[in-house]
Order: sequence, then C-alpha cells, then structure tokens
Amino acid sequence: MNSSALVLHVDDDPNILALVSRKLETHGVKVVSTTDPTEAIKKILVTGARVVLLDIDMPDKDGLTLLREIKALDAGIQVIMCTGMVSMNTVLRATALGAETCIFKPIVNLNEITEAVDRAFEKIDRWWIALRDWIDRKKATADSAQAEEVESQLLSNGQNAFGCYRYEISAATSNPNPILQ
Repeated sequence: MNSSALVLHVDDDPNILALVSRKLETHGVKVVSTTDPTEAIKKILVTGARVVLLDIDMPDKDGLTLLREIKALDAGIQVIMCTGMVSMNTVLRATALGAETCIFKPIVNLNEITEAVDRAFEKIDRWWIALRDWIDRKKATADSAQAEEVESQLLSNGQNAFGCYRYEISAATSNPNPILQ
C-alpha cells in the first residue's frame, strides 16, 4: 500500500473507529477518524482524503445524506459504506448514490475493509493512468494545446480542479506520478 494513502473514517461508534484505524494503520494506511458526520466534509477538504469509510446509521446526519454531499463535492472520492442496516434497499440506495461497496457490521473479518480500501486506491490509480494516457494521446494530435493546459494544471503546486493530488516529476523519468497531498 502506498505510504501516503489516507482514509477518512466516519462512524458514531468510537470502538469501531479505533478497531478499523488500528487495522488500516498496520496495513500502511493513515486514518483520520470522526464520530461527527457533520464535520466530514470539512475533514475531507482539510486532509485531501480520496477514500472515505462511512457508516450509514448515525445521529445528526445519516450516511446516505453524507454520501450525496461527498459525491456532490467530488465524484472521484471513493466511498465505502459500513452498515449494520442489512437490507437490499439500503445497499441499492448506497450504490445508486455512488458508493463503491457496502461492508456489513458486525465486521467479522477486518481483511474485508483492507481489501475494499486497496480496491478504492487501485481505482484512483487507474483513473490517473487513464488521464495520463489521454494527455499523451492529445499531445500527439491537433488537441495538444488542450492537453498542455490540462497538464500544466496537474503540474501546478497546491490543490486544483483535479482534486487533492499533485503531480511530481521524478528525476529519472519525465513521466509524472500522482502523489497524495
């Protein structure tokens, strides 16, 4: 797992937060946790989290509402739902709103979470590879000005329209690699 991987975990149960945090951190993933779903969007903006573990049944704001808000903020954020509300309707609503997967509580096998997080980061990596390929193809055609504009935004320091990533060009190659900020 990439050492810069970061996950935001939102659950009203502090015991679940602690258990999942320990498991993910031993797996090489940094975890930012909160029991307050009303703070989740702020934490995403501050941390740049690209993967969110999200409980569905929480006070003040339910996970499906928060999922909607996260996807409205940035559809590229990968959201993994964790729920004790085992019903087909809940799963269908969560996936229709953009959740990557649903993990059911009680969590018997914590490897389910690490595998789901790994898949979420792999999906993000595939999107960056596809974007890099698109830029390379556009550079080879008449659309090179558009590709250069997109690439210059990727190479700029700080956060930009491409989420909380920046590109870093290694000295060995001229190919940029996505780095979490």
